[in-house]
Amino acid sequence: MPLRAATAALTLALLAAACTTPAAPEATPASEVTRQPTPPASAPAGSTVGVWVVDSQTGAVAILYEGDAEPLIPDASHPTFTPSGVVWLADTAGATRYAPSGGGLAVIEAGSGVIESNEARARTYYLASDGAEPVLMIERPLGTTRTVGPDGIRPAFSPSGASLAYLARSEGERFDLVVLDTNLAQRQVRATGLQLCQCEDFSRPVWSPSGDYIAYSNFAAPVSDGPGDRGSFVVEAFGPGEPVRVAGEPGAVVGWLPDASNTLLVGPGSGPALFDAATAEQRPLILAAPQLQGIATLAPGGGHVQLWASTGDTFLVDPRTGIELVHWQVHGNSALTPVGPAIAIDRRSGTFAPVPSCLGVLIAHPRLFVPQCVTGAARSFWSPDGSTLAILGAPAANDRWLEFWTLGAAQFRMLIPPSAEPVEWSPDGRYLLVVWGIGD
Repeated sequence: MPLRAATAALTLALLAAACTTPAAPEATPASEVTRQPTPPASAPAGSTVGVWVVDSQTGAVAILYEGDAEPLIPDASHPTFTPSGVVWLADTAGATRYAPSGGGLAVIEAGSGVIESNEARARTYYLASDGAEPVLMIERPLGTTRTVGPDGIRPAFSPSGASLAYLARSEGERFDLVVLDTNLAQRQVRATGLQLCQCEDFSRPVWSPSGDYIAYSNFAAPVSDGPGDRGSFVVEAFGPGEPVRVAGEPGAVVGWLPDASNTLLVGPGSGPALFDAATAEQRPLILAAPQLQGIATLAPGGGHVQLWASTGDTFLVDPRTGIELVHWQVHGNSALTPVGPAIAIDRRSGTFAPVPSCLGVLIAHPRLFVPQCVTGAARSFWSPDGSTLAILGAPAANDRWLEFWTLGAAQFRMLIPPSAEPVEWSPDGRYLLVVWGIGD
């Protein structure tokens, strides 16, 4: 079925549920399966702080940390997956590494405190922690190393691994954006006077896929006669060019399109827009509705953009053409799954959710004849390719549940600690990082 036809059918099914107020949906065979004590199910931990990695196919758990004190997480407010699918977690004893191993889970002690590594051009580059704060290091053949000081933070390797961008403390709470060629041939300061935001990791440099440009944010306070250096910027990685402001607000960098076009998605401003780094030209994301404002997220892989409009509508847009792929007249969490567009509407949607009969998460999926309500659910999280949906239950006194759906079918439900929250999916979409008690 063509995408437009599938979209129309899905939208009609969703609106049919949305525009009526029937009694709460009866449990379906699929939802009944999730309520059986189907192993494996993880018992909740008694610790106040924890970091788990959950296998969405089996329910197996890799425990990176459980305790009553917050572990040291170098350069981030939360643990996170690296592009290679590894999570590094530092504590006073060094660092623990999680990595998928042979289709299963592995937790590997790394006494050297390695945080991230990247192999390119027969050299190994790594970031290490001395147990207190991150130290960036580059190791060359013959055992020689170069240390990029303890004040280097927010490190990011270029796509080829040939360069490293990081923020170096310059004075007080201000930082410089530094780019280092990992051949150790050049070191350039590409921007100065940056101020950071502790609320999110928006300040980390973001490389373009070509490695030619870097996007970043400056959270400096506005000056009396204008914004000063506050905002979101793009700068050449190596070269004489000055930074170009792409948005007046910091944290507006959404992501680069995954091709060689050097095109950046930015927002919010006057609406999500595409910025061409080579020409410094900017155009609205949705060509047919340039006045539309909202919050945009770029899907992993860059195949589509989800836009939450101020009207409460949800759009999926092709970022390369600016053409709308699908449009729902509800505010939800959508994905372009391997079998077509799908949407999950949860209670965070507030007045935008026209499904008062569903006290949980409502799922509309091409594999479902009618939308299904997962009662008692609070939030939902699509995997990068849209094949799997993780659904988080409301917290109970001693635990909460986490349920996985694959291609519109419920698979199993497991228990997690009552304050645990999924943070993000691994790049391959199989593993889910779950954290509690960190940064609260």
